[in-house]
Amino acid sequence: MTDKHERRPAGYLVEGTFLVELPADAPPEAMAFERDGKRFGWKSGRAVQFETEDGRAVTAPYDLDGPSGAAIAVPYTLDPAAMPAVATDPLPAALDPTAALAVAPDLIDRGRAAEQRIDPAAVLVLDPLAGMSAADMPVNLSAAVAAGRQLALDIRHIRERLDPEQVAGLATTIEAEFGPMFVDMFADDLPNAIEFEVVVTPDDADTPEAIAAEQANARAIAAEVQHILRTNRYEIVRNAADADYWRAFAADVLAHAWAWAVEDARGDHIEQLDTMTDAEFEAAVERIYADSAGIEQAIAVLSEGWGHELANRLTAMLTKSGDNGSRDSIADWLIDHARANLQQRTELEQVPAQRPAFDPNGHGRTPSDIISHGARLAMVATWPGVKSKYPEFPVSLAIGIAIYTPSPQMYATPAEAWKLADALSDEHADVFDWILAKWLANRGNLGPFSGVYLTPADFLTDRGIQKHGSGGYRREQKLNVAAQLHDLASIHVRSHLSGPEKGRRGKKKTLTISAPLLVISHEITQSELLSDEQTPVAWYVRPGDWAAELAALPEQYAICMQSILRLHPHHDRHAKRIGRHLGWQFRVRANERSWAQPNRVRAMLTNAGVEIDRKNAGRFRRRIEEALDHLTRIDPPVIGGWRYAAPVETAGRGWFDRWLDAGLVITPPAAITEGYAKIGGRRRRGPRKLPDKT
Repeated sequence: MTDKHERRPAGYLVEGTFLVELPADAPPEAMAFERDGKRFGWKSGRAVQFETEDGRAVTAPYDLDGPSGAAIAVPYTLDPAAMPAVATDPLPAALDPTAALAVAPDLIDRGRAAEQRIDPAAVLVLDPLAGMSAADMPVNLSAAVAAGRQLALDIRHIRERLDPEQVAGLATTIEAEFGPMFVDMFADDLPNAIEFEVVVTPDDADTPEAIAAEQANARAIAAEVQHILRTNRYEIVRNAADADYWRAFAADVLAHAWAWAVEDARGDHIEQLDTMTDAEFEAAVERIYADSAGIEQAIAVLSEGWGHELANRLTAMLTKSGDNGSRDSIADWLIDHARANLQQRTELEQVPAQRPAFDPNGHGRTPSDIISHGARLAMVATWPGVKSKYPEFPVSLAIGIAIYTPSPQMYATPAEAWKLADALSDEHADVFDWILAKWLANRGNLGPFSGVYLTPADFLTDRGIQKHGSGGYRREQKLNVAAQLHDLASIHVRSHLSGPEKGRRGKKKTLTISAPLLVISHEITQSELLSDEQTPVAWYVRPGDWAAELAALPEQYAICMQSILRLHPHHDRHAKRIGRHLGWQFRVRANERSWAQPNRVRAMLTNAGVEIDRKNAGRFRRRIEEALDHLTRIDPPVIGGWRYAAPVETAGRGWFDRWLDAGLVITPPAAITEGYAKIGGRRRRGPRKLPDKT
C-alpha cells in the first residue's frame, strides 16, 4: 500500500487500538508505561497489517499524516498460523484468516475484511494489557496472541453457559440505562446521516418532458423520505435497538465480566493452579466476580462498541434492499411509503377548501334539533336497561321521541352492544359537536354526498391539543379520534316526530326516521413505518339521513363555543356537560327571550348528564358552582353570569335537597344574545316564577 509519505509492503488496512512507541515530544499523559528507556502508549486509529520477510504477520500504526510510532506489541492482531485454531464458528468459514482481525472492546465492529463482519462472540480482547505493569507486559507477538486467544476462548465458553434469565434481567437494566441515550443520540443524527437518491433510468422512447417529470418526482420522493426519517426517527432507532440487540449486549457484558474474573483467579492462584480442583477454582472465580465491579466495568468498556453496532444496524436497515417492512432492510419500504404519502397528499389537495368549524372569535354553529341534542345526552348519560337486553337510550321532547341503539348489523349480541353503550363519553360528544359544526360551516361547499372532509389533526388542533416536537400529533391520538368517529357511525337512531312543516304556517308534518347517526363515505389512511398498520389521514363524513328528513321542519341551529370543546373531558367534566346543555337551552329560549327564567338545579344537572353525588354533597355543590364560574371566565365565555333566584340555606337537615330544588338564573353571553337578535321576540315576557314544589 502506498501513501504520500512512504512505501509499505502490500497488506490490509485495519482499524483498532494499538500499543505504540511514543515520539520524544509526546505529552506525558499519553504514556501507558516505560521500559528500557522507551515510552509506550495506546493509540486508536488506522494500521496496516503486512507480512515480514520471515512470514510473520506484523501490524504497524499508520495514518495519512505519516507513521506514528513503532509497534512493539500487536494486541488486536493474530498470527495467521494461529487463526484456524481460534477462528471457528461463529466466524464465517470463508473468511480469509490473514484479513480477520480481532477488535478492541470499545470498537466491537471495527474488524472488517472483504465486507464481512466478525461476530462479537469471536472478538479477541487484550484489554488487560492496558493495566499491566511493565514486568508483566508481553514483549513479543506470540505472547500477545496466546493471551488474547485464551481470553477469547474464555469469553466464548462463558457465553455458551450464561443463564438466559440473568441475561434477560441485565438486558432490561442496560436498556433502561442506555436506551434513552442511544435513541436520542441516533434519532437526532438520523435524518442527516442517510442520503436517499431515487434513480431515474429513462427509456429511449421517453420525451424530454417525461424525463424531467420523472426526475422531479424522484426528487419529491427523496425529500419525502427525509421527512419520514425526521418524523419517525425515534421509532426507527427503537426498532433497530430491539430485544435481541439488548440481550446480545447483556450477554457480551456478562461474558466479559466472568472472563475477567477467571483471568484474575488464574493470576491470584497461579502457583496453585495445578493442585486446585475445578470446584475450588470455580469458587475462587465466583468470589472475585461477586467482589468486583465487573458488570459496571464491562458496560463502560463495551457501551461505545455496542453504540457502533447500533449505528451499523441502522445503516444496514436504511441502505440495503430487502423485504418491505423487515427490520433488516426498510430502504425499499421507505421509498414505497414516500410514494404513497405523495399520492395521499395529491388526493387531499383535490379536496375543496374547507372552512373552519369556528370563526376567529371561537364561535360556531351546531344543530339544536331533538336528534342531535338527544345524541349528545346519550353520549354522556348512563344508559337504562339490563345487560341481558339490547341497550336503548330514549330521549323525549315536546315534538316526539328519539331512541338510540348500537347498530344491530355491527353488534350482533346485547353484550357486544353494551360495550359500545358503556364506552360513550364526553370525548365522543366533542367529536360529534365538532363534526356538525364543521358540516354546517361548509354547507355551501359540500361534496357530492353532502359531506365534509375531516382530518384528525384539524380536530385535535381545534381542541387545543399541543403537537409534539416534530410538529404533528402522535399516532395514538389520531387512532383515538378515529375510534370515536367509528363508534358514532355505529349508532342508529329511530324517531317519531311531529312539528310545523317548514314554510307552511299552521301545517303539521309527521316524520318517522330510522338512520345511522353519522355516515363515513370515504376514509384515507397511510401505512405505518415498519409495520402493516394503518393510520387515519382524513374522512369524508356527513350526518345520517335524519338530517335530510329534518329539513322538512324549521331549521334549528345553536351558537356553540370552541371553549367547550377545549375543556378537559375529565378534569372539567361538570363544566363541559353543563356548558353544552346551556348552549342548547339558550337556543330554545331565544324565541321568547326567556333566558332569565330560573333553572332548577336538579333539572339542569339531569338534562346535562351530570350524576348527582349525595355521598359528598358539600364538595359536589362547590364543584357545580366552580363549574358555573369557570364557564363565565373561559374564552369565549359560555355564560354571561349566574346567581341563585333566592337565597339557599346550605346547612341543617335536608339542605342538599333544598339546594337541588333551588332556582338558578343563568344568562347567556353577549355573543349569544346578539347572535339570536333576529329570532323570535314577538312575545316579550318577564321571568316566570318556578312552580311550587309538590
